[in-house]
Amino acid sequence: MLRRAIIICLLFLFGATTGRLETKNDLYDLTVVHVNDFHARFEETNDAGGTCKYEGCIGGFSRLYSEINDILTQLPDHILLNAGDNFQGTLWYNIFKWNVTQYFLNKLPFDAISVISSVYVVLLFKVLGNHEFDDGIKGVVPFIKNLEAPVVVSNMDDSLEPDIQNTTENLKFLDESESVNAEAERLVREENVFTNIILSHCGYDVEQEIARKVTAASKISLVVGGHSHTFLYTGEPAPGPGIPAGPYPTIVNTTDGRQVLVVQASSYCRYLGNITVSYDNSGNVVGWSGEPIFLDTTLPQDEEINKELQPWKDVIDELGNRVIGKTLVTLDQTMCRYSECLLGNFVADAMVYSYTSLAEGSSWTYASLAVYNTGGLRTTIESGDITYNDMMTAQPFGNTFDVGEIEGKYIKEMFEFSMTPYNYQRAYADINMLQSSGFHVICNLTQPIGSRVQSIKVRCNECLIPIYEDLDLDKTYRLIIPSFLGMGGDGFTVISENIKNVEGGRLDIDVYVEYLEAKSPIIEEIEGRIVFVDEAQIEHRNVFMCKDENCIGGFSRLYATIMNMLKNKPNAILLNAGDNFEGTLWYNIHKWNVTQYFFNRLPIDAFTLGNHEFDDKIEGLVPFLQHLKSPVIVSNIDASKEPSVQGLFNKSVVIERNGRKIGIIGDIGFDVGNLILLNESDSVNAEAERLVREEGVFTNVVLSHCGYDVDQEIAKKATSKISLIVGGHSHTFLYTGEPVPGPDIPMGPYPTTVQNKEGKTILVVQASSYTKYLGNITVLYDNDGNIVKWSGAPVFLDTKLPQDEEINKELVPWKEEVDRKGQKIVGHTIVRLEQSSCPMAECLIGNFITDAMVFGYTKSPEPGTWTDGSIALMHAGGLRSGIDIGNITYNDLVLVQPFENTIDLGEIEGRHLKEIFESSATGGNINLLQVSGVKVIYNLTMAEGSRVTSLRLRCRECDVPVYEELNEAKIYRIILPSFLARGSFGFTQFKKYLKNRRIGELDINLYVDYVEHRSSIFQEIQGRIQINT
Repeated sequence: MLRRAIIICLLFLFGATTGRLETKNDLYDLTVVHVNDFHARFEETNDAGGTCKYEGCIGGFSRLYSEINDILTQLPDHILLNAGDNFQGTLWYNIFKWNVTQYFLNKLPFDAISVISSVYVVLLFKVLGNHEFDDGIKGVVPFIKNLEAPVVVSNMDDSLEPDIQNTTENLKFLDESESVNAEAERLVREENVFTNIILSHCGYDVEQEIARKVTAASKISLVVGGHSHTFLYTGEPAPGPGIPAGPYPTIVNTTDGRQVLVVQASSYCRYLGNITVSYDNSGNVVGWSGEPIFLDTTLPQDEEINKELQPWKDVIDELGNRVIGKTLVTLDQTMCRYSECLLGNFVADAMVYSYTSLAEGSSWTYASLAVYNTGGLRTTIESGDITYNDMMTAQPFGNTFDVGEIEGKYIKEMFEFSMTPYNYQRAYADINMLQSSGFHVICNLTQPIGSRVQSIKVRCNECLIPIYEDLDLDKTYRLIIPSFLGMGGDGFTVISENIKNVEGGRLDIDVYVEYLEAKSPIIEEIEGRIVFVDEAQIEHRNVFMCKDENCIGGFSRLYATIMNMLKNKPNAILLNAGDNFEGTLWYNIHKWNVTQYFFNRLPIDAFTLGNHEFDDKIEGLVPFLQHLKSPVIVSNIDASKEPSVQGLFNKSVVIERNGRKIGIIGDIGFDVGNLILLNESDSVNAEAERLVREEGVFTNVVLSHCGYDVDQEIAKKATSKISLIVGGHSHTFLYTGEPVPGPDIPMGPYPTTVQNKEGKTILVVQASSYTKYLGNITVLYDNDGNIVKWSGAPVFLDTKLPQDEEINKELVPWKEEVDRKGQKIVGHTIVRLEQSSCPMAECLIGNFITDAMVFGYTKSPEPGTWTDGSIALMHAGGLRSGIDIGNITYNDLVLVQPFENTIDLGEIEGRHLKEIFESSATGGNINLLQVSGVKVIYNLTMAEGSRVTSLRLRCRECDVPVYEELNEAKIYRIILPSFLARGSFGFTQFKKYLKNRRIGELDINLYVDYVEHRSSIFQEIQGRIQINT
């Protein structure tokens, strides 16, 4: 066996070791098994890394130990690495500190262990460390001394800290890449090492940057990372709860063209990293295999380790299992980084409560304002009893809650900073969110950085009835903060540098215990503490849908931009990929008439049809087609059984530009009424072949309303000079380059390039939705019609682009009629009825709509019942926007549900109802139903068809509504929109199984009635839908 020296270069870490390489056919295979961000998860956890309360939990040290030893037995030539953050995260660390960690980690034959985190903590805290240094130097020194595995570091100057020479408060960190390359080059030069490996605790983004800057002389081949809790995986389906942030391994090309591999294995002992790298004789990477191992219940635990854990666990359980309160709602943590969240509200409210006993004079509290960094909110607390251990796992860092004085101008600066992109060195985040109590903040992320905070209201302190007032920039306010923020943590130096007269507060866990004892059971709600006014615009949609108002986009700006482009490029082609109907009150009032009137003002070369063009059935579409001046094309519909549309569209149109014939072929992805849908690819290719054969076209363009994924499949199968697919339906924003204009996040490059079976390049483009963008691509062809190159990008239709004054004048009479009806105030909401999370979770607008549906059937219930229907279901796709805090107008309700459904009643067997809920959690993208009168629990780690682990339904034939387990043989009455009753949106079971359907009232009338009776509206996340992943 050939042995080569390998250096493990630890960034902000300690330790070094050598590895072993196995000779095989002139290649050298090295297996690297790696752990990172263990965070004291000695016991099994739930999928999120929180307290394990139910069966089927995962991870835990015993399972980790067993799996590592199993691998090492099978692969004796290996390296076992630990990338740091073993301290902190559960009660195990809070009670036992370093002692338990070194005791059990010493049972594993680690070649190297990392104990210090990334430099960003040094810069922000002005003290060293991340979680291994949460108890300072004195907390880590005995850990290092008692570890049996070596600890090394390449980029640290310890000359001013003798304790670490024989730990770190006077340590200086050097540039990562320079230090790593210098040490690696020295090892190659002086030690003649075969290859170098970096063991890093810097985070995925930084580790990729380090890999890019690797020098040829360093022979660095692999970066084993940590700190960012990043799950990497290649292939589908990915095991376990993790959503891959990139491939495993991530391949980084160095500046000189070589490849360096970057790996990481999530966090909380849920996965074990496992990669085998193959090297040639020169130490170059020539291949690799392996993937993170999901440590689920199919993998055994080690019985001896379990026995050794037990005495430690007994001490933990005595304190940790003590019930300190109860919550009626799930205190969710998963959305805290991006929006207001229930765990954040709970924590910030507890912070304020802790100072109410110190109220002075006419004040209701000593301090009415609190903020908390989202990085400190670690796990969700599920509904039910809250134990001491639950709180410690959700908030493990032992902060004190301090209070100080800060001027209003710095509070505004603080929230502006929270709305800026920030690199946590865990992962890059679009915003650096603060959770809060006592603030109502309105932000617009489409505005420039530094100008995104549109409004801040603060809760009064010197008052007996707390109300919200506009922030006074010159006033001094008392603000409660965790001690981490007081030291400038997570980049908030605006706090550390400007807060004055700081008074040290109580330990966080003591505050939570007191708050729970006083306020249990907890009922938190999404209150609109932080509102994103542009949130409806950020959705990834691709259709026009009548967005004719001000702000960005709108038809007037679209028209002006198009006409200006065509003036500069008279040979351009103008295409419309469908879904021009529906979406606002403009369509509900004016129908097809307003759409054809204004689109006929544009010289559109071809339309294809969208699914919403059929919302008023064939009879609602025919007059639109009859009045359009532009050709309508669809190649994959058989209209032989629908004479009313015959002759109103063609399969394709041929236009001429620069002496070349160009074929444009339409296709759609749905059938309606008597129209028969044909296969998209077969139909498109057949028509393209005909155009080449009979019309002699130079190239073919497909105008599609099938969605981005389908468009790419069509491209792969394309023949007959098809070069470009212009798409719609999936609302997909594509973009290449940075910075990205506007609010959308690119779902792929613009254009997306696809190779067909002949090896030719096909371009796929889309331009988001709602007139936010205008697609714009220029394609250069050779004489044979092959694509040579391309240029262009979607144009963001923001306020910098002018509107057309003549179009504005023509819009006015139509707008006046819309405004007369739309601006009528029908009620008020004191909470923000949020919509963006509806496809993936329970959402407030879903609760509001389904509760209104049930309310509509409570007017004349049968004897012995409290309603004609106690269960309501709404597909998330039917909820198009949210409603902000304040007055609710008629137009607000139309924007939520613009499709003019009736709200119907029907009967269905319990077994079929369960089948429907199972189908909503099937496939890669879950398609949740929003509900009233239902409590459903999904476990997405289970096999499809077995993911509904609990389904409880509200009784109808009862005086006191309670929830009961589903009876599969029982007949239930359910309320649903007519769209669902027809089996649309993929829920074909409704059409198949629903019996005794009764047509109900028009949706808008029902919602208006509900708001008028129940205003002010107050909804809350009630745990109607719970998802375990």
